[in-house]
Amino acid sequence: MKQLPLVLGLIAVALFATVLSVGCGGGGGGGNSFTVKGTDYKFDPADITVQSGQKVTVTLQNNGSVAHNWTVLDLDGKDVGTGDVEPRQKKSVEFTATKAGTYTIECTVPGHADAGMKGTLTVR
Repeated sequence: MKQLPLVLGLIAVALFATVLSVGCGGGGGGGNSFTVKGTDYKFDPADITVQSGQKVTVTLQNNGSVAHNWTVLDLDGKDVGTGDVEPRQKKSVEFTATKAGTYTIECTVPGHADAGMKGTLTVR
């Protein structure tokens, strides 16, 4: 019985942490705001799912040693992306995807997609 307050306290902390991470989009991708970490040569996370018609913000945090970008190819008929981001910098892009489907994400710096810097954006 002496351990009951400790157990209840741990449960309260776990519930608070869960509510905080869901409410703030914790872990790099809750809701419609995503932080994507770019390294030499991959995205983390590589795959993102969003709802059609809702505004989305993606921030590329470049943890690599060369410039990278995060670009969705042919999203609603055009490419949408962050533009090049220098090492240890970050840049965001906001967009609204209106057409459901699966789109290719890649770093368009020559050779980077071929080296594995790709992913998908799924619009539902």
